[in-house]
Amino acid sequence: MKNPTHGLPSCLVEEKDVETYRVIEDKDTSGWYNLIDPQSPFMRKWDNTTMILLLFTACVAPFEVAIPFRDTKTGMLVNEKGAIIAAYLKSWFFIDFVSIFPFEFIGWLARLLKLLRVLRASRKLQRFRVNSRISYPKIQLYTFMTILVFLIHWLACGFRLASDKNDPIIDRPGWVDRFATYNHVNVTTLTISEVYMLALYWSCSTVTLIGTSYPPLQADNIREWVFVLFANLCSYAIIIYFISNLTDLNVHANKDQREHELKIDKYLGMFYNFNLNPAIKYKVHEYLTDQNNLKAESEYQGLIKALPQQWSGIINLEIFLPFLARIPYLEPFLDKEPGLIIDLCKNIEMVAIPPNSFLFSGGLNGIYLIEKGIVAIDGTVYVRGDIIGKSCLRFKIKKNEGRALTNVVAQYIPKDTLETMLGKHKKMRYYSRRWTAWEILRKYLIAYKRLYLLAAKRGSLMSPPMISKRGNMDDVDFDDIDLAVMEHMEEYGFF
Repeated sequence: MKNPTHGLPSCLVEEKDVETYRVIEDKDTSGWYNLIDPQSPFMRKWDNTTMILLLFTACVAPFEVAIPFRDTKTGMLVNEKGAIIAAYLKSWFFIDFVSIFPFEFIGWLARLLKLLRVLRASRKLQRFRVNSRISYPKIQLYTFMTILVFLIHWLACGFRLASDKNDPIIDRPGWVDRFATYNHVNVTTLTISEVYMLALYWSCSTVTLIGTSYPPLQADNIREWVFVLFANLCSYAIIIYFISNLTDLNVHANKDQREHELKIDKYLGMFYNFNLNPAIKYKVHEYLTDQNNLKAESEYQGLIKALPQQWSGIINLEIFLPFLARIPYLEPFLDKEPGLIIDLCKNIEMVAIPPNSFLFSGGLNGIYLIEKGIVAIDGTVYVRGDIIGKSCLRFKIKKNEGRALTNVVAQYIPKDTLETMLGKHKKMRYYSRRWTAWEILRKYLIAYKRLYLLAAKRGSLMSPPMISKRGNMDDVDFDDIDLAVMEHMEEYGFF
């Protein structure tokens, strides 16, 4: 059971009915296994782990296929088919009755089939984008860089495969043999890292459309010619893809900034034609720049309203519920009146104000939660997280104004909307009016105490409950302290 008096002012405790609350389980835990929420932290960790494993598969599988079999004792490359087949059959003796099939080719295909798992990377990437704050242009750029790295790796592995002879007697030697001959070394002494780095060098040169002038790495047989042609086609495709996407991303990424600069150009042209004061130019330019910086915050509410009603309601509740929970006369009803709270959340506005502009003028016309920036009201400074206007439901509103000292973003409940919503629920309206009255009285008592302490220090005589008189004053005269107290009381609706 929840504490029935939690978050309620002491003056309202006796009015609140005691109610019990049921705790409803929203997760089925029956059976020997539990369901996993796709949005849970565990699922995000699982996605990251599987993404790493997919990248490992994409790197290792082509490498295993490209690098030939090595003898486990000597570490030397084995090029004899008989030895390779014998070792293979010893490991897979239960399928020796079909030994006429080229199992080395089937093994390569089986390894390469693991690359199909890489197709799952797109779904993992979508989840990663949802869980992170990386923008679409950056995601596209990182995706292209990843594709480029793996394309270079795969082409390097394929180029290594192209050097192998299909027939040791008829086929011409590949680039690995030519490299060994060119450098006067035995091909069996070449390490895996040396061969892979050479293939990687060729792949980088090909993908960048530069090409290599190193003689041993130039194609010299039909196998290599076909693969080099395929690699060049892949390189052309990736370059075209990169240029088109880079142009598209540049247009979308700088669209708002370009529109802002063109707008400033129009204003500057107008100032030049009318020969206006340069000080005005700087002020207008500063104002337009501040407005542009707040443009994103101003568009958020429009984006939310564009969603279907069920989703916009949920998002509004997630964003604005903490704001309502900090209003004393609304907090006790968050669980009891969900429909009214949802309607209130739908009517909360998000306002963005540039520096030296008014957040409000002519008196508080609602309740504000400062999300960003600094606001000054009657010599008092309010910063991020402060709430202004909780007692805005009083009958008389003080005629003051709130000025933004910096770029300000605030959540705002209009007074008219709040009164309309509370009018639908008599108990909430009663509590809100009662809390407002007690808050005004508290402020009055504090001000009364401070002012009359100041009057006492001046040597004035105290005439309860409100009037202080000095000895040399007539009965019809008032001290300026008295006038200040009465002005304060009139502001808060006691006269």
